[in-house]
Amino acid sequence: MSDPDGAAVPDPRRPNPSPSRRTLFPRLIVLLLLAALAGVGMQALWGQDDRLSWAFLGAGAACAAIALASWRYLSRVRLEPGRPPGILAWIAFPALVFGWLAMLPLLLLAVYPESRAWLDPQSTITARHRQGALEIVFPRSVDDRSINLTFDDTAIPAEYFDRFPDQGEWRDLSAPDDSRVLRLDLDALRAAFTFESPRRLGINANRETRQIFYQSGERVSQQWIVLPREP
Repeated sequence: MSDPDGAAVPDPRRPNPSPSRRTLFPRLIVLLLLAALAGVGMQALWGQDDRLSWAFLGAGAACAAIALASWRYLSRVRLEPGRPPGILAWIAFPALVFGWLAMLPLLLLAVYPESRAWLDPQSTITARHRQGALEIVFPRSVDDRSINLTFDDTAIPAEYFDRFPDQGEWRDLSAPDDSRVLRLDLDALRAAFTFESPRRLGINANRETRQIFYQSGERVSQQWIVLPREP
């Protein structure tokens, strides 16, 4: 279609997408990246970040870069009737889908470390009553310099175990630095903090005190454990 002067006139039946629609997807990716960066940054300010948080954030940013580059290339491709798209277009589309789908869980794992327990059942912490004490069993060796426990609604200050180390002792298993079992004097803790038989135990649930870390440098993800009945 053309006007009397011969200039091309756009077909009203085929409206071109607005620039805001074309940039909506990359803006969403950038927004998610900034939100994830802010989340991990807040963890660092509170001293609750670990190396895995930054590793997952970096991997998510790499996947986001793949998605953005693929989107930018595909938005510039002009399909012509009777002419198949080039090989780069066939590569860019699955790369776009992969980058987008892989970015989301990686950013979630960076911002919400507790979600890592969903992927690794071996990271689950268990509890048991043994020889008159409550034992908390961790899946890997723990840095024994801090204890962060919450019985139901009662948070135990980390300084308490500094003053009474016999009420929260780490037990070495196969090696001197293999601290995987935390042995608690439950009767003494009940008397000191006046709570009855607790039903749940929170690990790293108290955000206002020192966190428990594995010896690898990874922060122990926050978990709530259903305590077994006392014998």
